[in-house]
Amino acid sequence: MVFLVTAMALLVGCDDQAPYGSNEAKGSSGRSLNTSRDKIAKSINPQDASVRGLAVRLSSMDPTASVKENNLLNKAAIIHAFLCNEWKYVEDPSLAEYVASARETIDANYTGDCDDFSVLLASLLEAVGIETRIVLAFRDSDNIGHAFVEANFGHDQNTLSRLQNAGGRSTYRKDRHGNIWINFDWTGNIPGGEFFYSDTQWIYYTQQDKWYLLER
Repeated sequence: MVFLVTAMALLVGCDDQAPYGSNEAKGSSGRSLNTSRDKIAKSINPQDASVRGLAVRLSSMDPTASVKENNLLNKAAIIHAFLCNEWKYVEDPSLAEYVASARETIDANYTGDCDDFSVLLASLLEAVGIETRIVLAFRDSDNIGHAFVEANFGHDQNTLSRLQNAGGRSTYRKDRHGNIWINFDWTGNIPGGEFFYSDTQWIYYTQQDKWYLLER
């Protein structure tokens, strides 16, 4: 398959978030944002049988997978490449912010917008033991928003070296604990692609079930 060949061919800064005290944004745009955040948090489900099944099937395509070898970067790259290859973009309903559950997006044959992609990708990665966070990013200059996933690879510097050698770049951030969070946006085509430029970001840690605000 194209996605597997692409992924395996690729793989043979510091952020400072502040907890947003009230956890509520204000005003009409704030209400829309709060709705989006609530829907995203409720839509991620790595324990759903369809999600877990797909994640395991894709992960099993890693030729290095064995009892003695658990290469999380290979698994993440295969899952990411599969979704990028299969995805069909469809807008939300008019005048509504719609976020599909991970299972719903699978049933819809991998169709939706950036938040649907992010929810499914985060669910699939979490289903095979990879910690994720979803970023809602907003750019003031052209009033554009975007959602994307970052995956946590701990303190493994070898992960960055492999990405750099494979794709010539490795876009990532380090948190205050030194954990490496690699960009898994669909616009990058490969893990470690360039970040969507933004002025404000809301970051949802899936395992903590908490949102944090990051401003430039």
